[in-house]
Amino acid sequence: MFQLKDFVHLPQLIPWIERMVAEATGLILVTGLDARPQYAHELDIFLPSGRSTILSILASEVLKADAAARALLVAADRTAWRVPRAFQGRVRTLPVGPNHGYADRLAEARYSRPDLLVLDRLPLDLAADVLGLAREGQRVLTQFDTVLRGADVLRQLLELGVSRECLEGLSAVLYVQRLPLLCTHCKQAAPPAPEQLQRLGQLYPHLDEPIGALLQPAQGRPSAPLYQARGCPRCQHSGRSGDIAAFDLFRPDPGGGDPLQQSSELALESYMLHLVAQGRLDLQDVLRLERDQLRRTYNMLQASERSQAAAALELQSRSIELAAANRVLQQRTEAILSIHDVGQALVQVTDIRGLARRICHHSCKLGGADRAVLYLLRPDRPAEVLAASGWDEERLPRYLSEGQMAPALAGLGEEAQPYRQWPPGIPPRHPDLEGAHLQAGLRVPLVAQGERVGLMVVHATWKRHFMPGEVALLQTFANQAAIAVENARLFEDLERSLQEIGEMKGYMEDILASVDSAILTTDKSGVVMSCNRAAEAIWQLPEADIRGQSIDELFDRRRGEELLALFQEALEREMRFHDYELNCTLSRRGQVTLKLQITPLKDAQSQQIGMTVVVEDLTEERHLRQTLNRYLAPSVVQEALRMATTGHFSLGGTHRVMSVLFADIRGFTAYSERVDPTRLVDVLNWHLTVAARAILEQGGTLDKFMGDGVMALFNVPVPQQDHALRAVRAAWEMQQRLALMEPAPPEILRFGVGVHVGEAVAGNIGSPERLDYTAVGDTVNLARRLEEQAVGGQILLSEAAYQAVAPWVQVYGRGLLNVKGREEPVRVYELRGVGP
Repeated sequence: MFQLKDFVHLPQLIPWIERMVAEATGLILVTGLDARPQYAHELDIFLPSGRSTILSILASEVLKADAAARALLVAADRTAWRVPRAFQGRVRTLPVGPNHGYADRLAEARYSRPDLLVLDRLPLDLAADVLGLAREGQRVLTQFDTVLRGADVLRQLLELGVSRECLEGLSAVLYVQRLPLLCTHCKQAAPPAPEQLQRLGQLYPHLDEPIGALLQPAQGRPSAPLYQARGCPRCQHSGRSGDIAAFDLFRPDPGGGDPLQQSSELALESYMLHLVAQGRLDLQDVLRLERDQLRRTYNMLQASERSQAAAALELQSRSIELAAANRVLQQRTEAILSIHDVGQALVQVTDIRGLARRICHHSCKLGGADRAVLYLLRPDRPAEVLAASGWDEERLPRYLSEGQMAPALAGLGEEAQPYRQWPPGIPPRHPDLEGAHLQAGLRVPLVAQGERVGLMVVHATWKRHFMPGEVALLQTFANQAAIAVENARLFEDLERSLQEIGEMKGYMEDILASVDSAILTTDKSGVVMSCNRAAEAIWQLPEADIRGQSIDELFDRRRGEELLALFQEALEREMRFHDYELNCTLSRRGQVTLKLQITPLKDAQSQQIGMTVVVEDLTEERHLRQTLNRYLAPSVVQEALRMATTGHFSLGGTHRVMSVLFADIRGFTAYSERVDPTRLVDVLNWHLTVAARAILEQGGTLDKFMGDGVMALFNVPVPQQDHALRAVRAAWEMQQRLALMEPAPPEILRFGVGVHVGEAVAGNIGSPERLDYTAVGDTVNLARRLEEQAVGGQILLSEAAYQAVAPWVQVYGRGLLNVKGREEPVRVYELRGVGP
């Protein structure tokens, strides 16, 4: 780590800087002139001032002097201050970017009030605000790119619109300039010429003391030898080798009158004269100081002007290119209109192979190609060659495997791309046998409704490449063709399905006999005419006893009359009733839950002859669901019942973006040590009930209870578009209910809550003998880490969670937080309110 002594070669400057660093308030402005990166190579021997390094050293010196001080760095460039490792825990960084400008970050700094505020640069439009902060008592350290020094910097700030009152916040201006050192190998002692000393006195009359130090007044000769360098091979005959920093320190004196008329505590010229006395600089460097400064400034302005002229020329060139592109676009408009007409004709064709032949023909015409092949792509099935144009179709196989299609599909997106290979399925052969060279090639995806349904490969044997306009036309045409191909494919699938339905019709009677649901047919008065074996199990009566009974006799009297009225309405209005549930009492079974599908029954002449009733027994399922709901989330119960019904108990899960909430009762361990276990369980159940209700009311999945904590998921297994807002509202609601609750149990504790949004794997985790529906992944871990950092009554949101709900919440930024298991700190927000 650099220190001041590495740069300061004048000991008397050190105490002044130490006093400046020790001050608790005010703005310390480090200034100097640096070349602009875009044209620095055009400038002659321009040494950057090195002010950024001095800024970093001063900031570190402040933290070293005050062991309790904490700093806030506002920077667009994170390398503006390379914080030493010893101070990294005491420095918080607020990056400046598109979402948070300097004005936003200054507002945060005003709110947080650090011991030291470091800005990587002084924003010119916010100079008054920065000085205002310093005037209010904030210690600020920043840098400013300028050629001016001393009181002239104050005049420049006034020209930028800073008021004289704001200048009261300025504590010091430290100007830095790097100068070339005399070559130590070729420098020689050379006494100053009298005209040099006379010129020095004329230029800097206020520097009598340092100028006098160069002479011994009694003898009239130099007090120490001065040096000049003639040049040598080691310094490439320049007389200069290496560089050294020179400083100008200006500290406004509040009691010294107008600060604009005050002089620097240590002027740059005086500093340089002392370096001359030390043999580090040539006296001529001091005499040429202002001239060299003006020359560098002038050269920089010239380079900037040349750079702007080059940019203007580039802009003009771009405008010409855009005009040419616009003319091409106009020329292609008519072709696009014709594509629309072709597309309309294609949509009406249902024969998929005839359609594919027309697509290949038009593709060759539009793209200036002479060969094309169209492949149909279906998930989990081999690719099918639909048609070709310009190729002998006997050379093409009917189907191609995934491996055969892989080269043509590798890296292909939704836009046409050049293709230098032979079409999949066609073996390459010598041009003498083929009769032509395949020169220009293009692979064009056919995408319909976001799904790739086909691939077209076109080639030209007479040109080296396709023009951009031709590629655009082919892609536009392919977009139309993709819809037509998908429609034709769906039509084929429909015809195939109808055929399969006809084949399945013969099995319907056997299927009805074997279904688990009871099927009853009745006449118009509601008397059962027939039933299947499943009806015997529901009513626990033989089929013969069920037939001939009225509906109101099979069900209890009240429900039976309700069904008869429903039957009458269905017959009169020719309606169907689906999923009609009723709870009733059967004579042999007692209380049951049944689901009915009621449909009018018609004969071959479509005359109503009665009703068809399909009865599903839900009694055991509802009992099981009520039992499971006491232990599992409703969505998990639904999944468990589905697996139980299908018999498919699958392990594993799926990736999905979800919101994860962790809540844990703070202070519960200490509380449990001083209360009776029975009372402890009551208090724990009461708090977890509050949390569970808040989660379930927002549609969350109650993953599990973990001792005195709870884990909840949102957007799984049921998709929720606003899952992040649901999670945040659930967290807010559980805290509010505890905060507003009368002390029903007097021991109301508080939850620490963490919420994060991200991708995780959700599904059945465990073994085939014992499954647990949960989520795993880094998203879950980070949500848990946030909960562990939250105190009682506090809700911490990750950056992703806050961005997802920002319009509806009020938060307080907690900055960057180091969490276990992550190398980089994460940005955390504390939830302060949730809108409707």
